[in-house]
Amino acid sequence: MVVMLKTLGRTLLMLTVLALGGCQSERVTKANFDRIEIGMTKAEIEAILGQPDNSYQGVLSWNTNHSKTVISVVLDDQGKVSEKNADNL
Repeated sequence: MVVMLKTLGRTLLMLTVLALGGCQSERVTKANFDRIEIGMTKAEIEAILGQPDNSYQGVLSWNTNHSKTVISVVLDDQGKVSEKNADNL
C-alpha cells in the first residue's frame, strides 16, 4: 500500500510538472509580449508570463518551441523593465 501511494504521488508530481511546462509555452505569445510595458516590475511580468526560464544579471527570458521562440526583458537598477525583445513570435 505504501509503495502504491509513493508511486501515485510521483506520477501526480510528474503530471503537474508537465502541465505547468505546457502552461509556460502557452504564455509565450505575441499577445502577452505586447502586454509588457517599459517600467513594469518583475512581478508584473511574471503575472503575465510566469517564472522566467532564465535569469542572469537583470535579463529575464522565457522560451518555447525548443527555444526557438524567446521573449526577453532587461530590468534596470530599480527592477523595472527598460527593454523588451522577442524572437520568432
